[in-house]
Amino acid sequence: MGNPNSNRLMNSPMTTSHNHSDLEKQVVFRANRLIRAHNVKCLRSIV
Repeated sequence: MGNPNSNRLMNSPMTTSHNHSDLEKQVVFRANRLIRAHNVKCLRSIV
């Protein structure tokens, strides 16, 4: 049959693009946090 919710999301580009941008922000935020933590570890090991 298929999920009616997914069809509705597919038909409205506003929702998909909004969700996509939110996802991107989360991914970038997590990546930056990981990089920062990694840099701190490197600095500690050097010092």
